[in-house]
Amino acid sequence: MSERAKGLWAKVQPGDVVVFYATGRGVIGYGVVEGRFESGEPLWPREREQGRAIWPYRIKIRVEKVFERPKPRPKGMLVAFAINKLGEEAFNELFW
Repeated sequence: MSERAKGLWAKVQPGDVVVFYATGRGVIGYGVVEGRFESGEPLWPREREQGRAIWPYRIKIRVEKVFERPKPRPKGMLVAFAINKLGEEAFNELFW
């Protein structure tokens, strides 16, 4: 995550459940946060091209499930930022 999103990153805690969303596809799976860390190592293609970490705030996630078919994004699910809290109603719509 970028410097701009550091405040959101700092709120993520081990044990939090995260949902993976792909723009134009939908929800593709979920996982559990194992921890968060900072790294200056370039990871993504754009970072490698620039030779520096653009998104140094990272989250280690244990993937629990990748859906065979993407699920539609629930009405209450925001996707404007790198991390968004998913309300209980939206969570239940995806998983129950």
